[in-house]
Amino acid sequence: MSDERNSRILVVEDQAAISMLVEDLLVDSGYDVVGPASSMEQAMDITRSSAIDGAVLDIQIGDTPVYPLADLLHSIGVPFIFSTGYQGTTIPERFKGVPVVEKPYGSEAFVGALQTALRGAAKPRQSRSSAA
Repeated sequence: MSDERNSRILVVEDQAAISMLVEDLLVDSGYDVVGPASSMEQAMDITRSSAIDGAVLDIQIGDTPVYPLADLLHSIGVPFIFSTGYQGTTIPERFKGVPVVEKPYGSEAFVGALQTALRGAAKPRQSRSSAA
């Protein structure tokens, strides 16, 4: 993407306070926020029906891992980053190249990870079972 400014970023976060923080960081950095989505169903619906340029995905939404949404985003070519409050979170092999920011994160680390994803420097690798 040649100009990241005004990119539409989907926020998927189930904790309202963190969601507001992420929204503020994105808006202050020149991005447009889509959502936020606080459930997987809502996030999948937004992804299928809205034009988005990138996404910030909390790894765990309630009791549900966000990986099916990450697979969908990857399949339609939308870059994303993961955020997590769990140190040492194990990311599936197919997402090893995706930037991960650990909560609490600073604005520079967060925005830097998103910029890296938007520039396409960190694309998820397909697993052998999903490669066709």
